[in-house]
Amino acid sequence: MTLPLYAPLPTPEEMRQWDAAASACHAMPPVMLMENASREALHVLASLVSLNENTRILVFMGSGNNGGDGAALARALHNLGCRVLVCDCNKEKPLKSPAKNHVSMARKAGVAFCSFAREGGLSLPQGWQQPDVVIDALAGTGLNGPLRPMALEIVAAMNSFRKSAFILSLDIPSGLCAMRGLPLPVAVAAHATVTFEAGKPGLFLPEARKYTGDVHVRSIGLPLAAKNARPASWQLLQPRPGTWAAPLPGLHKGRAGKVLVIGGSAGMHGAPVLACLGALRCGAGLVSLLTVDGPSPSTAWPEIMVLALGRDRQWTAAAVPAVLSAIQNFSPSAMVIGPGMGRTAGAGAVVQAVLRLDGRCPVVMDADALHFLKAAPGHRRGTPAPLATLLTERDALTPHPGEMAAMLPPAPCFRPLIFRTWARGNPLPWCSATARQRLRPSWKPPLRLPCSRGPAR
Repeated sequence: MTLPLYAPLPTPEEMRQWDAAASACHAMPPVMLMENASREALHVLASLVSLNENTRILVFMGSGNNGGDGAALARALHNLGCRVLVCDCNKEKPLKSPAKNHVSMARKAGVAFCSFAREGGLSLPQGWQQPDVVIDALAGTGLNGPLRPMALEIVAAMNSFRKSAFILSLDIPSGLCAMRGLPLPVAVAAHATVTFEAGKPGLFLPEARKYTGDVHVRSIGLPLAAKNARPASWQLLQPRPGTWAAPLPGLHKGRAGKVLVIGGSAGMHGAPVLACLGALRCGAGLVSLLTVDGPSPSTAWPEIMVLALGRDRQWTAAAVPAVLSAIQNFSPSAMVIGPGMGRTAGAGAVVQAVLRLDGRCPVVMDADALHFLKAAPGHRRGTPAPLATLLTERDALTPHPGEMAAMLPPAPCFRPLIFRTWARGNPLPWCSATARQRLRPSWKPPLRLPCSRGPAR
């Protein structure tokens, strides 16, 4: 089976809309969705921790849907034979109806409850000072402001168990921003997080890693129609090429796609060679490197076909006809341009010529090629640079934070988000055109821009 190349990353508001549509249009009440979430959380926890009649599990329960998930999970663990204690942290807000139903079911099943007192903090019954597992069901993805003083104490109490107990966060570590992946101002430092139906953008940003631990995405049965009616603004690129598509038996390399990498210059051939190896790793049948004269990688990697354009140490405008001829002859399925290319005027001429080709294949703009997307001095603020208008929806950019900042016009309110979000790295979440337009209405390039962070499981 071929898995999708992208997985949806809904924003908290989009996730709320999915839940509401499931209930209003598909007769799936929130109580049922919480039950499904608790079952998935149970399966994840059972795969990570040995559960038996001696396992002591302390559940910190908030007042929202996250708390309802925690109450349902507590009941499931109790029915499994574990020793379960729910710490009710709802002194500041009353329980909402769906969560209240699950609390009632948990109490009737025999689950023990205690309260986190406003004064004096956490006071656990005898024998519960050192739990084996802590379940974080305090605050979910809807958190959009700093934690209140009592919530800060509860988060500190959970984190105090980290060295001796396994901490599992439900949907998102409490206190973590679901969009930016930053604590507000502190967050639970979980060993693992199980997030429901789809990942959330903040879970896959670099800063979030020390709070999320391993992230497990589990479906709770939301209708496909509800999700398709409100598509997620962000997407996660699957991190393991092997999960994208398995080669068919008897597949010939000529039918597996051709990648042309344009880049490299004197002393700068490492980056384009790595790009070629990445293309081969992802399953490309034929990979060719188009470069100016320099050390040939063919000796070490004979799979890479190398075409050296003359003996110039740098790219010049004179190379444009040869580049266009090579593209026509090789007929690539996709191109990568920029790694190790340098920022000479000749390199810029080559980049422009490639982007101007009629009917060209998708292009990945990387490294030095991104420099030529930068607006020239005096360019009208709020509009893309001339070269950027040649990009299409099938093209992709892979900037690191500095390159991304250089490409965009000054925007004080937007720049901090860029530095935290648009970074090339391991894991690759992507922002859709809709979300970009929301962030900066005056600048609407028709392509996807990758950010960073690690794999969903």
